[in-house]
Amino acid sequence: MNRRLRLFLFSLVASAVSAAANPMTIKELDLLVRMHTPENQIMDDISKRLLLAPLDDAGAKKLAEDGASPTFIEKIKNGNFVLAENEAAKLKLEEESRREVEKAKLDREAARHAAYIASLPRAQAQSPDPRMPQTPAVNIPTTKLAEALEGKLVHMDGGALRPISAGDLRDMKYFVLYFSAGWCAPCRHFSPQLVNFYNRSKGIRSNFEFIFVSADKSQVGMEQYMKDEGMTWPAVRFDLGAAFAGYGIGTIPFVLVVDEFGRPVYPIDPGTGQIRKGTTASIAELEQFLNR
Repeated sequence: MNRRLRLFLFSLVASAVSAAANPMTIKELDLLVRMHTPENQIMDDISKRLLLAPLDDAGAKKLAEDGASPTFIEKIKNGNFVLAENEAAKLKLEEESRREVEKAKLDREAARHAAYIASLPRAQAQSPDPRMPQTPAVNIPTTKLAEALEGKLVHMDGGALRPISAGDLRDMKYFVLYFSAGWCAPCRHFSPQLVNFYNRSKGIRSNFEFIFVSADKSQVGMEQYMKDEGMTWPAVRFDLGAAFAGYGIGTIPFVLVVDEFGRPVYPIDPGTGQIRKGTTASIAELEQFLNR
């Protein structure tokens, strides 16, 4: 297998973004519980970040309904985990600085992986797709994207994000990666069109599936965005979204179609064989490609 592809898939499986330094909200705490995050890991996160507000009886009841143990809830209620008011302003400045550092890190990561994405084979050795630029197929990867995504996906279930298996995706020929975020105004404009296309294509989409790659600022923001827009397709876990920086997507919203091995196939510049960046493809163009 191509060495760079192995590194990319490993980063998808093993990497995790460090927890933000800002205090945790009760809603975020409940989301972590619903995603079956180990309670000792949540407690460690709370002890580092503190809670923005105390856990009241209503919040405790919701945590219990979502699977939190009585001991865990009692620790949070009785522990000294609530942020002092005079620390809020200080942490706000620290968070702004952290975001700048993280952005610079992601920019460096994107640049480091740009050469890898450009070097990916554009066709398989046998039965090449006529829509893909025909270049020699060497070092064809054998690890399918669906296998790399196992245990890394969530979806909306009952108005909340919950884990989902990637097992049903193993026979997919294409994956439509949707890079987007709720804070992005153009994304909010484009998402309803994409959701409408997805819902219309349910009967013909046996060979492809959509996957949301969030650029939201928190798990709570990601969940609310998917809920608001009615995104019923799978999404990469919030803490693993940075692993897709290797595609070098600089602006959102952006729709990228990749094959079963994660190799970009659309939109591709036929002259260079590179991802056509700048503006995302129209719904009509995407539908034409997938329906060929």
